[in-house]
Amino acid sequence: MRILPVIVSGGAGSRLWPLSRQSAEKQFLALSGERTMIRDTADRFRDDDFLPPVFICSESHIPAIQAQIDDIGTIIVEPEGRNTGPCAMVAALHASTHGPDTLLLLCPADHVIRKPDRLLDAVRTAAPIAADGHHVTFGIAPDRPATGFGYIQRGEALADEAFRVASFREKPDEATARTYLAEGGYYWNSGIFLLKPSLVIEEMLRLAPDCANPARKSYVKAMRDGQTITLDGAAFARCKPEPIDIALMERTSLGAVLPCDLGWRDIGSFKSYRALHADGTDTVILGDGYAHGSQDSLIDTDGPLVALVGLDNVGVIVRDGRILVVNLDASQDVKDIVTQLKADGRMDKL
Repeated sequence: MRILPVIVSGGAGSRLWPLSRQSAEKQFLALSGERTMIRDTADRFRDDDFLPPVFICSESHIPAIQAQIDDIGTIIVEPEGRNTGPCAMVAALHASTHGPDTLLLLCPADHVIRKPDRLLDAVRTAAPIAADGHHVTFGIAPDRPATGFGYIQRGEALADEAFRVASFREKPDEATARTYLAEGGYYWNSGIFLLKPSLVIEEMLRLAPDCANPARKSYVKAMRDGQTITLDGAAFARCKPEPIDIALMERTSLGAVLPCDLGWRDIGSFKSYRALHADGTDTVILGDGYAHGSQDSLIDTDGPLVALVGLDNVGVIVRDGRILVVNLDASQDVKDIVTQLKADGRMDKL
């Protein structure tokens, strides 16, 4: 049994503007250590059980991937972003070309895994469950009522500490998230899936044809040039832009969740970025900054001195002359500034 890692390098990281910009998107930044997030992701699977990683990305990402990653399997180019449902279908089609015993490990390029050895152990544990006919996801035990993640409710037990998926729940409000924690049996959706390619193809064609059929056509009609596969643009544009959570996992009866402690973090906002670097309630200072009488805050500057006085729960981000000041509880809304800049034609600021 072989495992093909397919790393999805999509999304612009607009909630992390101006750290994440068109010239330096989130997955190509070293947000959690010395190496970029996409390189950390690829390096987790440098093991005999794994084939060389495949990347699904936009054409603009190819130079950065080639510069940062050694021993690439294939780069699959999306003509446009259509969410992770079409990605899953394309990834399954590609994985199926590696033989019937190959499993597909679908994972984002921009998540932090502090315990990579545990991820490998979890994947090995999940492999026979996936091969036996389940779509396996890896559940993270919640430690707070987070509203920025989807939740998975576990059902009856399967083998090796895995459970059937009772339901997938969309990002809840805080009251609902607190209910999930009080009830127990709920996990954050890590966005990492171990899948049997033939089963994904079969089920997605049945359960999400508006997403899967155009994706299949885009792969069949793709332009192939060495290690690069460029999906057919006209076919791919017809894909319904659904996430894999909806296109497959919410509709299937074959979902499974394996709870695991991976030291997992999704840096999806400046609040979670601060938490990654935080030590108690102290203000996190990255670059030339001072804080006085301020707690639970964040300063990240690439040059200009930033001083913060008497403000709590605030982020001040400075990059290439762009300055963001944000209440960290509202940091999910930074993407709205990016949307407004686009609407105003200020592409040079993105």
